[in-house]
Amino acid sequence: ADIKDKDWSMESLDELIRRIQSAIWSKRATILSRYMSKVSFFTRSWEQDQAEAEVDFLSNLGSFMLSTIRISPEIDTDSNTQEAYLRTRGWSYRIETWYLYFRRVYYPADPEIHGNWEWAGIYFGEKPFIGTVAGGTGR
Repeated sequence: ADIKDKDWSMESLDELIRRIQSAIWSKRATILSRYMSKVSFFTRSWEQDQAEAEVDFLSNLGSFMLSTIRISPEIDTDSNTQEAYLRTRGWSYRIETWYLYFRRVYYPADPEIHGNWEWAGIYFGEKPFIGTVAGGTGR
């Protein structure tokens, strides 16, 4: 596959988050969607079973960026070397708090992206309880 197909994943979690923050702050949904994982990107509440994100939700992302979105300056304390959570607030959606979920790409067949970070999904709402993440996704 062409390298262009792989530009959603990054070696550096900080760089990936910086680019996503920039897209959110400038309200550029098309740039934001460029960084969504190309494999099984999901949206769900913490209590729901994981489901692939609906295409119409993703294509209307810009309609949820109407107000000022605040992004936590640090990744969540439940993050680790394989998974990271970033709390955001202010989305024009029925639930205004979204946790952006990042994970390391586990795909040994392609050393070019294996071990990189990807934005893999969105959890809606506050975490059910501090210090525990509901159901890891393991892949």
